[in-house]
Amino acid sequence: MILSFIAGIFSALLFQNVVTTYTAGVDFVLQQPTKRVKETFIYGAMVSVLALLIFLISYPLNRFLYIPYNITYLMYMSLAVIIIMIHVIGEIVLTKLKKEALKTFFTKALFNSAAIFIVVLSLEQTTFLKAFSLVLGSGLGVVLMLMVLSTIELKLESSNESLVIKGLPMILIILGMIGIVFKGLSGIF
Repeated sequence: MILSFIAGIFSALLFQNVVTTYTAGVDFVLQQPTKRVKETFIYGAMVSVLALLIFLISYPLNRFLYIPYNITYLMYMSLAVIIIMIHVIGEIVLTKLKKEALKTFFTKALFNSAAIFIVVLSLEQTTFLKAFSLVLGSGLGVVLMLMVLSTIELKLESSNESLVIKGLPMILIILGMIGIVFKGLSGIF
């Protein structure tokens, strides 16, 4: 049981990575390429924690209310309501704590496509343990890939070589190659 949990985390981290497989959530790195790696790590960690929080609220609703009463069409509406509630509560807490710098990170991380995509994928799992390992692994995968993409972007900017392809096209090509490597590794495990 523990072994399948760990395998689920590694599978979501490497082989079913939402960044490399679905290109979800890379907008932060691509829109603001001058961000430092530390800021990217904070952003990725916020995306992961918020995805976990949304999952912990929405999974019990889905399993114990929507599926038994055959009202699964409400799942996506309640997911939107949960995200908005977390946004309002988070904004109030950050205002009280006077953490204005984190407000923009919080809002962008909450409405990040990777966070929402992770939760939607996890709601399709059959057991809580599989869904929880998917959320944890995907969250770690988002942090890992955002850090890698941020580092690559910084290296490409500091490079003096004249490349034919620069900026966003080069990042997407590199992201595609990383995705191919991870898919190739999935055959081994």
